[in-house]
Amino acid sequence: MIPKKVAVVPFVVGLAACLLGAGAFTGCMSRDVVDPAARRVVPTVLTVEPSQIDLGAISQCDPPTTVAVALRNTTERAVTVKSAVSTCTCTTVDLPTGTELKPGDEREIRVRLEPWGDGPKQQFVRLVGDTGDLLGRVAISYNIRSPLRTRPSGVSRDVNPEGEFLVEAPTRAPFRVLSFDPPVAKARYEGAVSEQIVTVDWAAVDALVQEGRSTSPLVTVDPSGRWSSLILAVRTDRTDCPDVFVLVRNTP
Repeated sequence: MIPKKVAVVPFVVGLAACLLGAGAFTGCMSRDVVDPAARRVVPTVLTVEPSQIDLGAISQCDPPTTVAVALRNTTERAVTVKSAVSTCTCTTVDLPTGTELKPGDEREIRVRLEPWGDGPKQQFVRLVGDTGDLLGRVAISYNIRSPLRTRPSGVSRDVNPEGEFLVEAPTRAPFRVLSFDPPVAKARYEGAVSEQIVTVDWAAVDALVQEGRSTSPLVTVDPSGRWSSLILAVRTDRTDCPDVFVLVRNTP
């Protein structure tokens, strides 16, 4: 079922910018981060570059944004990153659990951001050690402006077994859904509407992956061969938003 609308208040923490550029990938390097709860500077173990990223304006009408971040161990001891903890499930980090960096080691990680919601936002990725200590942190700021958007922003199999979500136009301008990529969903209404109900066919996604018919880099598969997530593109007749991208999760 489609959940009722919920007012979302963006959680935005102001950060001093090192470089400013409209819509540009900007950032700076720092080995100290500001703990927003305690409002104090917390020394970190790893050098993170960039530690602050401003993506500018992004949209759900574009594929998810992926940024590269370098981790460097400039200490004289080995450091193990137990996990990467994000403030939002819209942020995914490709860092294996228990990654070890020896003295002088450098490791590039990729952070993928799903543009959920609307307006200015900021997310944090905290790198946590074996004892729960903060090893480093990345802050990502952005501003979402989408002619079309989905509600909920992402679909999880456990929370939403029916697989239903809305594609809506904030301006209430009618639009038509033309197709899906991959073809694992269907739209309820054939004509132009301002709110379209879409249903994901979970069995179709299972078959697509199991039969090896999906070669999209936007489909992730775990070591057992079970698909864990995919990015579904909803094709529309809107010239300002020909595709709406939504994250679909195969949660256990």
